Amino acid sequence: LPPSSDLPTVAARYLPAAGALAVGGDWYDVTEPDDHRRAVVVGDCVGHGLAAATVMAQLRSATRAMLLEGRGPAEVLEGLDAFAQQLDGALGATVACAVYDRSSRRMTYARAGHPPPLISGASGARWLDAHGGPPLAAVRGAVRTEAVEDVDDGELLVMYSDGLIERRREILDLGMERLVDSVATLGDLAVKAIADGLLRNSSGSRTTTG
Repeated sequence: LPPSSDLPTVAARYLPAAGALAVGGDWYDVTEPDDHRRAVVVGDCVGHGLAAATVMAQLRSATRAMLLEGRGPAEVLEGLDAFAQQLDGALGATVACAVYDRSSRRMTYARAGHPPPLISGASGARWLDAHGGPPLAAVRGAVRTEAVEDVDDGELLVMYSDGLIERRREILDLGMERLVDSVATLGDLAVKAIADGLLRNSSGSRTTTG
């Protein structure tokens, strides 16, 4: 993946966990299933290096194909579960998938063991933390569910891998609080500047998409 990928209202950044390692297991994608919906996905495969990147690429391609077929986030995770059970190295991968419908201004999302996305705007910040589930292929027959969130004009969606909020000898809650504070200080900027700012404000970060 390129180190950054920007659209007019989407900015993505990737920073490897190891300085000299250009590839790894973290991934993101932005897909347009039709003219009124946009899908944003962030995932994290176990491990680093070429092996993790190979698994990541296959999961990413499968996710894109299912979204373009019109599947919703929960259906996508169910498909990824089945795929991951047959794919060496995919066990334990985490994924967050969100589809925004411009016509209804609603976000439908589902998670498989991944940290919850964050929405921030004039009315404050809130986590998309409903209906979480286990990582891919971790539980056979896992039921994947999705939730729907109303999204106002001008609100910001932040999706990320755990490297953005993790620090050694610190509970994740503190990292999540730090992310909320960081987004609040950057919220009036353009999305490119927000993505850059989130990386600057976090140590050991990996992937951030807004």
